[in-house]
Amino acid sequence: EKYLMPSKSTVERHDKGVWTLDELGEIWRDHACGQWWEAPFLLSAFGGCRVGESLGVRDDDISMRDIGGVPVCMVRIDRQVPSVGTTVKDTLKNPQSHRTIAVPGRAGLRLAELARERDGWLTGDGLGGPTTQRRLMLAWKSAGMAHPFRNLRNSYETNARWSLRLPPWVVEPLLGHNGQGVTAQYYDRPSAEMFAEMVADAYRARPYDAAWEWAN
Repeated sequence: EKYLMPSKSTVERHDKGVWTLDELGEIWRDHACGQWWEAPFLLSAFGGCRVGESLGVRDDDISMRDIGGVPVCMVRIDRQVPSVGTTVKDTLKNPQSHRTIAVPGRAGLRLAELARERDGWLTGDGLGGPTTQRRLMLAWKSAGMAHPFRNLRNSYETNARWSLRLPPWVVEPLLGHNGQGVTAQYYDRPSAEMFAEMVADAYRARPYDAAWEWAN
């Protein structure tokens, strides 16, 4: 079975910069809040989605959980908008990319709010389909961001591991990666709820958005 790889023209290889959680909060407040591209920003910055995945989410892919007092938005990732063209694909980069991510706190609450406001695509084109990666890239560049949009995913991984202190064996599946080693690949079968509980525990210990009173 074939899986889609990004075209070379969409990959910016030289910029490896990442944003801290506080910096992502500032981008959300000062640039993304209320914009049509707010949802893909939140999905990538606080959920680790690839660019195409962040545009392929629909309202019914989203549900909320309360885990020990922590609001966690559960988002099914089952499709993507490719880098070229407008046809939505239900084949992702690899089989394990089909997953459910967990977005805690204020970002998760905002995603749930956006889902309630939509009827279909979270980031629609106004004609019944999702918007394109090209349009998203142009909007991001126009906003004057320091790094490419794709670096939000790198930022998520770095922050999840080093700020929230989530172990690699939790972060890798949330990113849609295969875990390393025989146990991870052939035996470990955690549910989406188990991942959400780990994310909620990490967020509860380090509630990075507690001061973001402007959100929600």
